[in-house]
Amino acid sequence: SIYLRNSIAPFIIVDSASGIIDSVNFSGLFTFANAPSGQYYIVVKNKQCIETWSKSGGEHLNKNDSTHNYNFTSASSQAYFNNLKLKGSKYCLYSGDVDQNGFINLNDLLSIYNDAYNFIYGNVITDLTGDNLVDLHDMLIASSNMNSFIRVRRP
Repeated sequence: SIYLRNSIAPFIIVDSASGIIDSVNFSGLFTFANAPSGQYYIVVKNKQCIETWSKSGGEHLNKNDSTHNYNFTSASSQAYFNNLKLKGSKYCLYSGDVDQNGFINLNDLLSIYNDAYNFIYGNVITDLTGDNLVDLHDMLIASSNMNSFIRVRRP
């Protein structure tokens, strides 16, 4: 899900859109029919990732433009407070916030551990790697991000 939030406090949500990011070219098309032209933060929410806001100051969007491209993967500075992780040549959202409280912490790690211990498989929130199996790899991702004190960064 993508949210457009006003660029000034209290950062009210002006519009939202849902969609799927292509796993090959890392792009997605999101339509914001209700947002007037203005300055907005682009906020990305995923069921198991840290909520991520676009760079400080937000982006100017014109209602009459047919498209506006924003690329979170090109640089850490594309996210507020550089809240992205470099994997290979792409910057990515931090994964592991399975309870969506804004922090990757022991509660998230315990949920993943319990599912790994019980051999849970399928499309579940605790499967951070997307391989349809909750295992040590998922626990290591959450543990690493927890030990780095990863949390939501917003104005």
